[in-house]
Amino acid sequence: MVILFDVLGTLFSLNKVMDRFRDQGIPQEVMELWFEKLMQTAMASALTRKYFPLDVLARSTLLQVFAQKKVHEKQLERILTALQEIEPHGDARGCLRTLRDDGHRLVALSNLSYDETERLLLRSGLYGEFERFYSADMARACMPHPALYELVFRTMFVGPYESCMVAAYGWNVLGAHAVGMSTIYIERAEKLWPFPGSPAGFIVSNLRDIPFAVASRLEHEGLKEAA
Repeated sequence: MVILFDVLGTLFSLNKVMDRFRDQGIPQEVMELWFEKLMQTAMASALTRKYFPLDVLARSTLLQVFAQKKVHEKQLERILTALQEIEPHGDARGCLRTLRDDGHRLVALSNLSYDETERLLLRSGLYGEFERFYSADMARACMPHPALYELVFRTMFVGPYESCMVAAYGWNVLGAHAVGMSTIYIERAEKLWPFPGSPAGFIVSNLRDIPFAVASRLEHEGLKEAA
């Protein structure tokens, strides 16, 4: 099976960014507003097919929020630098290695630019765990627009039914499910599924639970085929 991992928030923790806000004495509400604006702007750009990588939108939306909340612009670079210094979750490497040992093909997906995605993976030592990585730059569209998922299918010669998306954000899980993939939603970031009802796939608490969820999904599919 091809298993696709979202990068920001799923494989990599955003705690360093949150800590930088606190270190600069910037109220938590400013950080939360920035995250909301960033996601809102990214979704709008995806819907209107006006592409910007997430790291570019991070700067423009942070400038807007700082202006609204009267935070001095000199603090902007310190926050954005923290985004470049984020680290993988502690259970990321073990999860990836277990899945590779089980014979799965691993792919990293990112809404960041190609260069930023590559730099993060290299700096963290996770680059070699993946068969390939894909940036929104390559499809000129941010997830959950279907273009990036479909690029993976075309270039890795797999169908959506052979693929599974792992993400810590409901919008990404929803987008992957819409193109036919199975999904695993990690509750770590959002704490609770944000849409009405329940996600179509598995729900887990952390990356350590992913190999078991994948094995359970394959077992379930095997039982269905045998029936």
